[in-house]
Amino acid sequence: MKLAICVPTYDRWEAEFGASLALTMVDLAVSGKLESIRLIRSDGSIASDGRNDLIRDALDKLATHILWCDTDMQFRPEVVWSLISRDLVFVAADYLTRLPPNKSIAKDMDGNPVKVGEGIVEVLQCGLGLTLMRTEMIGKMTYPWSGFMTHDTGTLDDSVWLCRNARNAGYKLFVDQHASRGTGHVGKHIYRIG
Repeated sequence: MKLAICVPTYDRWEAEFGASLALTMVDLAVSGKLESIRLIRSDGSIASDGRNDLIRDALDKLATHILWCDTDMQFRPEVVWSLISRDLVFVAADYLTRLPPNKSIAKDMDGNPVKVGEGIVEVLQCGLGLTLMRTEMIGKMTYPWSGFMTHDTGTLDDSVWLCRNARNAGYKLFVDQHASRGTGHVGKHIYRIG
């Protein structure tokens, strides 16, 4: 696996995220199980533009996988290993919204928040806060790979855009329930599932 750890950055990193990223990169590097690991970050106020730039950079560096890591996430190396072990084209850790009522970011196939469970579950969409995807997907998806749109029925953010793009290209999206329990969404508190 040639892994590109892609970090879209708005203005700063949460301390909890920086510690999570550092510990995970060291753990991945010393394992000797990956062919290469690269950290790629983008700066900017438009998340979808940053994600598109990061995808382009990952492809230029011949990465086989992208690990999306948003700067408001907290996780342990074991969480990333869980995502890797699933050997799926697209697998994410679910996490809670930071505002009440705190509920799952991911939506099940009926469009409802994902319920806590075991194993993996197919989802309609999810946040990209901590997501592993194979770069082979990109060639079948339409550009822009990620985008942002507001319309009469609400907002389509960069994560949902990329998820819909992947599903339209024929890919199934999964949430790793084990990884979800080890992932926190950093805000006034660290919000966790389970």
